[in-house]
Amino acid sequence: MRIQDRLEQMEDVVARLRRENATTPILVEGSRDRDALQRLGCTGRILLVHDGEPLIQTADRIAEDNEAVILLLDWDRTGGSIHHRVKEVLETHAVDCDVSFRRQFARLATKETRAVEDIPNVIERLRRRVGVV
Repeated sequence: MRIQDRLEQMEDVVARLRRENATTPILVEGSRDRDALQRLGCTGRILLVHDGEPLIQTADRIAEDNEAVILLLDWDRTGGSIHHRVKEVLETHAVDCDVSFRRQFARLATKETRAVEDIPNVIERLRRRVGVV
């Protein structure tokens, strides 16, 4: 895929994520992921998996307050494990889990990163490579 195409697709995914986040919280692993999404313009709620509670309690608490959530956990081995466990708990509570953004970022950024916190940097590198500042 051409660099320009990857950049356009990543920016499109980010724009859709910002729109969805206006009404649906995003669940990420930690504060650096939250900070990265805020740098990308996400202004809605961003929830943390690693907030001091055990994973199951965090998922139960999220399920109490939300009918839907965007799961945006890293696409490395650890993130994948957390993703599956959290998704399973949330779905047992009938929470709709949107995993589409995670899949799209993994497909578009996997050569450069496997972490949500690196997405802004990947986009910046792509912009520099195509001459967009």
